[in-house]
Amino acid sequence: MATILAQPLVLATTPDLATQVADLQTRLAKIESVLQVGPAGDVTLKSISSVRISSGADLSTKAGTSMTITASSDMSIKSGSTMSVQASGSMTMKGSVVNIN
Repeated sequence: MATILAQPLVLATTPDLATQVADLQTRLAKIESVLQVGPAGDVTLKSISSVRISSGADLSTKAGTSMTITASSDMSIKSGSTMSVQASGSMTMKGSVVNIN
């Protein structure tokens, strides 16, 4: 019976461990430059330019208590189909002019 000696597979294109660690440290530094975690676990995503959130399917946002969305300039909300706005309590719409249809 023939004996086959196992030899580790080493590819010329496989980076060594030090290179992999350096690449991961670079990627982590980029993430930490925009994502900040506070001592209490608060998470802040900051960007000096745009932030885009995209999903090929559903996207949902949920807050345990309150939620605020603020824009310094124009804001638009658009639905390609049916849109529903609900409030268990009162709902207030404010604007210099409120156009309905």
